[in-house]
Amino acid sequence: MFRSMLLLAVLSAAGVDAAEPDVGHVIRCEGEYPWHLQGVAGDGENLYWSFSDRVVKTDKTGRVLKSSRPDKLHWGDLCVKDGVVYVAVNRGKFNEESGAVNSVLALSSETLETLWTKSLPEVVYGAGGIACGPGGFYVVGGLPKTHKCNYIYVYTPEFRFVRRIVLETGYTMLGIQTIDFVRGDCLLGVYPSPGKSSIGMLRCPNDFSSCEEMPLGGYCGMVDFRGRFFQARAECVDGDDKRQKGVLYAANLPAPEKGVFKGGKWKSFKYAVPDKTPVVFGGWSRADG
Repeated sequence: MFRSMLLLAVLSAAGVDAAEPDVGHVIRCEGEYPWHLQGVAGDGENLYWSFSDRVVKTDKTGRVLKSSRPDKLHWGDLCVKDGVVYVAVNRGKFNEESGAVNSVLALSSETLETLWTKSLPEVVYGAGGIACGPGGFYVVGGLPKTHKCNYIYVYTPEFRFVRRIVLETGYTMLGIQTIDFVRGDCLLGVYPSPGKSSIGMLRCPNDFSSCEEMPLGGYCGMVDFRGRFFQARAECVDGDDKRQKGVLYAANLPAPEKGVFKGGKWKSFKYAVPDKTPVVFGGWSRADG
């Protein structure tokens, strides 16, 4: 008894929740979808999955509760706050100097019905992800090949533009795919780039004073949900890229490192269960139609 109380005291002092998470190491979203997974968000009770043209709401086990009506591409990463699901949307071009047609789409988290949309013209290269963070909302997206920095666009809670953050990351393929604020840091999901095949996530402190490269796969999303940190995967059914499924795999999120994380290979993810499924990605999405 004394040892148990001592362990609980140590865990509490260390900021660790001693309660066992009530979700499994793998959560599979029910159903198959014609477009791949763009991001996942959670509100503590349920999960919200963006499949490029719709949002699917599930319970903590992945059982579908609601789905929004299919729409034109491209719905990107998403977040949920105070009963509203926010989705980064681009109806135009990605990764070009002009031609993006960006907006934030607000849905009711209860019904997934559209509440409103608002234009985001500041996200020049295509809005691909959104997160609720310190002071408001943070939007990420595409990147032309000629650029050596990535950009994060900051908005007030009412979506008034505040500023653009410049991250000296070097070029990352198609920019930044996903964004989330987890355990006091900002996590950014990126596709592995030539010469950096192990890097699928960047981590920044909330003041964005540094940027750490991490050998985790965050390009389809990541979420801290009910005591576990998950990285998302888009998986094809029988090799058919028009039959997509979304899966969450529990992963170890190491403590922040100083400087760049070095070591490991792309397939060295620390899944809680063995996973031999090939990592598959082929760009942000197929062309509409």
